[in-house]
Amino acid sequence: MDILLRDIEPDIKLKLEKQARGKQLSLNKYLKKILEDYALNPEIRSVDNKYRLFTDKILSKYQNDFEKMNAALEENTYLLQKIEEMLKEREDY
Repeated sequence: MDILLRDIEPDIKLKLEKQARGKQLSLNKYLKKILEDYALNPEIRSVDNKYRLFTDKILSKYQNDFEKMNAALEENTYLLQKIEEMLKEREDY
């Protein structure tokens, strides 16, 4: 059975060719081995999916924390500006 892949980015193709040469395989044999390994080992896909979900969760947490810290920083900056204005007004009297 033949499979035809279309619209592969040129840099991805070059990397795959380089990896195939490093294993002394043709690109076709290298891709066939990758597909066979992937199809025959669902545990790899399961771990990959768990890793992806885990990294997405961590990224979401960091983004949420960043937004909270940024809001706190903006509030603190505002308060410091107000304090500075109040001190300046005291000096003017």
